[in-house]
Amino acid sequence: MEDYRKRAEELEDTVIEWYQWLHRHPELGYREQETADFIAAQLSAMDGIEVTRPCETGVLGILRGVRPGRIVAFRADIDALPIEELAEVPYRSEHPGVMHACGHDGHAAMLLGAAKILSGMRRELAGEIRFLFQPAEEVQPGGSNQMIRGGAVDGANLIFGAHLDVLHPVNSFGLLAGPLMASTASFEIEIEGKGGHAAFPYQTVDTVYIAAKVIESVQGVVTRNVSATNRAIVTITQMQGSTASNIIPAKVTLGGTLRVLDEECEEIIRKRLAEVVEGTCSTWGAVGKITFSEGQNALINPRKLLHQVEASIWKCPGAVVYEDQPVLGGEDFASYLKKVPGFYYKVGAKPEHTEVYPHHNARFVINQKALAKGVAVCVSVLLDATGTVSGEE
Repeated sequence: MEDYRKRAEELEDTVIEWYQWLHRHPELGYREQETADFIAAQLSAMDGIEVTRPCETGVLGILRGVRPGRIVAFRADIDALPIEELAEVPYRSEHPGVMHACGHDGHAAMLLGAAKILSGMRRELAGEIRFLFQPAEEVQPGGSNQMIRGGAVDGANLIFGAHLDVLHPVNSFGLLAGPLMASTASFEIEIEGKGGHAAFPYQTVDTVYIAAKVIESVQGVVTRNVSATNRAIVTITQMQGSTASNIIPAKVTLGGTLRVLDEECEEIIRKRLAEVVEGTCSTWGAVGKITFSEGQNALINPRKLLHQVEASIWKCPGAVVYEDQPVLGGEDFASYLKKVPGFYYKVGAKPEHTEVYPHHNARFVINQKALAKGVAVCVSVLLDATGTVSGEE
C-alpha cells in the first residue's frame, strides 16, 4: 500500500495552491457557484471519483473500493463570511466585503488533498468513501440539510468532519467526546405598548424603557434556572424601535440567540424566557411575546469513536492529540450526526511569527503547514473507518 503520509508531504504545494485559490475567491452561503465549480473540476480530474451535485452549490465525490467495506463520508464546508479582509497576505480575497475568516477554504483544500491521495489507492480500498463539500455552514438553517436531502449520506455507516484551530500548533489534533459545540436557536421578542411624544413619556407605555427591563431580566434566566454546570447562554444582539429621537415607538423588537451545550436544560430556558418576557412587559402595561427560530442541534461526539479517531491520528508521524474544549459556537455538522454516527475533530493551525487572530476576524490567518498534516490524518481516518488497513509506523 502506498505510504499516504509521505504522499501528503509531496502534495503539500498543491494543497496550498488549492487553499490560496479558494481564499482569493470567497463566496457567501448558497452563492458558492464558482467555488463549487472549482472543487468539482478538481475532483473530476482524479481517477475513479464520481462527481455529483446534491444541491445547487454542494459537491459530492464518490470513490468506490474494490473490496467490501463500510460507506464512510467526510465533510468540508466551503462558504465564506461577509467580512472585508484586512490580513496582509499575498493571496487576499479578491471579492470586496467577503473573506474566508473561518478556515473553510482550508477544510476544502484538505479534503481535496485526501481525495487525491485516496483516488491513487483505489485498487486497494475497501468500501466506499464520500467527499462532501457543503455550502452555507455559516447560514441558518445550514447547508447540511440540503446535502442530506440530496442523498449525500444515504446508506452511510460513518461520517467525519474537521475544523482548523489557530489556538493549537501544527500537527496537533483536538478530540473530545460528548458535547463539543452548542445548539443555535435564534429568537425575536416583540414588545407592544403605546407610542407617543418623547417629551411626554407619562402619556405612553414606553416600549424602549420596558425593553431595557426585559434585556436586564433575561440575563438571569440561565444563571438562576439551570445549574452552572449546564453550559448555556442567552444573548440579546438586536434592538429596533423608533426612527426619530422625539418618538417613543408603539413597538420595540429585540433579537438574540440561545446557545445550549446540554440539551436537557434547553426546554427549561425556553419556558422561563417566555415567562420573563410576558411577565416583565405585563408589569409595565405592555404586551410581550417571544418567538424562536430553530437553528442547529448541539454537536455531540460519541465516546465510542474517540479512540478510533485517536488511533488513526497516532499513525501519522509527529502527530499529537490534545483534549479539546466545548464552546458555545454552533456547527451544522450536528445535522449529519442525527442521521449517521460520526465524529468531529480539530486540526491545529496556529500561525508562527505573527499575532493570532480568532475565527471571524478580518485579520484571520492560518499556518498553511497545517494543511498537509490535516490531509494525512484525514486519509488515515478514512482508511481505518472503511476497513482498509492504513498501516502502523
